[in-house]
Amino acid sequence: MKNTLNCVAAGLSSLLLLAGCGRRAEPEAQLVGVYAVKKNGALRELVKVERQGGRYIMRDKVRTPEWSEPKLQEL
Repeated sequence: MKNTLNCVAAGLSSLLLLAGCGRRAEPEAQLVGVYAVKKNGALRELVKVERQGGRYIMRDKVRTPEWSEPKLQEL
């Protein structure tokens, strides 16, 4: 389970990085939101992407029940 959650978090991080490489105007803006997995019929929040000023911030709930400190910041 722990490895699966780490893989999901790593995959979403990679997705954020790749989204910044596109030619369209601010495609990463479409990634803002909360991402969750369904386990035993219940949703479990894992990753949250938000915009603060001109930066995109990623937080996770992989190791703790609360949102972590920012993991990734892009200009």
